[in-house]
Amino acid sequence: MTEKLTTLVPMVDFTPAILHKGKSTWYVSFRVRHPETGKLKEVRYKFNRIKNLKKRESEALNLCRNLTIKLASGWNPFIEDDGQLTFISLRDAFTNFMKEKKNLEKQKAIRPDTIRAYKSYLKNFESWYGQKSMDQAAIRLTATVIDNFLVHIMEERGNTSRTRNNYLSFFHRLCVYMVQKKYLPSNPADSIPKLPESIKQRKVIPRDVLSQIFTHLKTYPGYYALCMTIFYTFIRRTELCKIRVEHLNLTNQTLFVTAVDTKNKRDRVTTVPDDLLSVLEKHTQKAKPSDFLFSADHFMPGAIQLTPKKVSDTWVKTRNELGFDHAYKFYSLKDTGITAMLQMGVPTIVVRDQAGHYDISVTDKYTPKENQNAAPELLRYTQNL
Repeated sequence: MTEKLTTLVPMVDFTPAILHKGKSTWYVSFRVRHPETGKLKEVRYKFNRIKNLKKRESEALNLCRNLTIKLASGWNPFIEDDGQLTFISLRDAFTNFMKEKKNLEKQKAIRPDTIRAYKSYLKNFESWYGQKSMDQAAIRLTATVIDNFLVHIMEERGNTSRTRNNYLSFFHRLCVYMVQKKYLPSNPADSIPKLPESIKQRKVIPRDVLSQIFTHLKTYPGYYALCMTIFYTFIRRTELCKIRVEHLNLTNQTLFVTAVDTKNKRDRVTTVPDDLLSVLEKHTQKAKPSDFLFSADHFMPGAIQLTPKKVSDTWVKTRNELGFDHAYKFYSLKDTGITAMLQMGVPTIVVRDQAGHYDISVTDKYTPKENQNAAPELLRYTQNL
């Protein structure tokens, strides 16, 4: 029978795996071309280990599907070839990916916020794809599957194109890993284009609202000092959680952020204006140099590192207590601080350095329209033509 099939269909390299249910023995079998004889040879796997017959059949049929997919990907049990794909479930592939990233986090090569984002992306995908589907072969993660999920993100969850593109970027990184580990033959995310994104809207907090917020926060000295620091130095939330008291120089009025802690991996020195200086002097009166400038102990200096999530959650609580517009996000403090500094006439290049922007064009986005005046040097420019 094998020889007939080989003769009639010479290009067939395997037959699909099927389940055989005997009286005493169940087994899964398929035929695959033997590299030495060139003929299809049967391979059998006994499958008697599960006592519950209904569950045994379900697991056996799942094995048949996965073996067939594995064979279709080029796997041959008679060939030991490093170029062959590694058979693994999508769930296990995701687990291995996260293990690698968590190890990188321990080495401080990846930020905790990145790990949290990856977990969220995977959780939402698994919820959409279904737990049973997660046990299928990783090779089933195709461009079609990813694209359908991205449609779900926009149309069913109501997220923006920016969020959809963030998911796509994540899947590209995930699939790069899966190709490296030979879980996938190629990166399916490569064929999916990004969508145009709307301009990011920055909600500046009005001065009267800002005054109410800071007045309210004075009853919470630690968080008040933190918010004042964000407003005047524009240091990112995640970076601020890592700064220690020793990085603050009250004499020179500077706050140092190490390259290890910055988003762009460059050392950064920010200026501490007089208004903020008095606040930080009081804030650090009893602090040790090794303390975190803002710790988990009510945002006061301490030995336990503060989490970025706690910073944002406290802002939401404060905003709700005061009944302010939900459009005023925590980063509105930073945006408002940058805008206010530009409105006061501080040179854009100085604001750029204070904010740690990689390019002055980023800082220009914060410039209020009323400050976008004509260049006086060009007003009387003429060629007398």
